[in-house]
Amino acid sequence: AVVGLSVAAVRAYARATAQADHTLAVRSEVRAWIEALLDAETGARGYVASNDPPFLGPYPDTATPEREHAARVRALLRDEALGAELEAADRDGRAALAHLSEMVELTRTGHRADAMTLLAAGTGKRRMDAFRRDAEEIRSYEASVLASNQANARAWARTAGGGSLALTLLACLLLGGAWRREQAHRARVMVL
Repeated sequence: AVVGLSVAAVRAYARATAQADHTLAVRSEVRAWIEALLDAETGARGYVASNDPPFLGPYPDTATPEREHAARVRALLRDEALGAELEAADRDGRAALAHLSEMVELTRTGHRADAMTLLAAGTGKRRMDAFRRDAEEIRSYEASVLASNQANARAWARTAGGGSLALTLLACLLLGGAWRREQAHRARVMVL
C-alpha cells in the first residue's frame, strides 16, 4: 500500500514538473512573440513619425521571428484547449503586423501624411492591445493548469505521507501487541 501511494505521488509530481516545464516554455515563447511585435511596432512608429530610416531599427527583420514565435506557440499548445485564444492571438498579431507594414510602405513611397493619419487613428495600438490581451489569456490559462497540477501533486504527497504514517502506526501497534504477547508467553513459561 505504501509503495502504491508513493508511486502515485511520484507520478503526480512528475506530471506537475512536466507541466511546469511546459508552462515555462509557453510563457517564454509568448513573451518572445510579444517582443517581436513590440520591436516591429517601435521601429515602424519611429520611422513614420520621423521619416528617418534608421528608426526602423529591427523592423525589417521582425516579420519572420514573429511568425516563428507564433508557430512555436502553436506547436506547444497543439494538445490544449486554447484553440480560440491561439487563433485570436495569431489573427491579431498578423493584423498588427499588416497595419505596421502598411504605415511603413506609405512612408517609403512618399505618402507619410497618410501614414501619420493611420498612426494617429490608433488602429495599430488597438490591434496591439488586442494581441496583448490574447497572449495574456494564453499565459493565464497555462498558469492555471500549472497551479491545478501542483495542487494535485501536493494532494497526492499528503495522501502518500498520511498513508505511510498510518501504516507505520499500524506496524508499531502490531509490533507492540506481538511484544506484549511474547512477554505474556514468557511469563507463563517461567511459571511452569
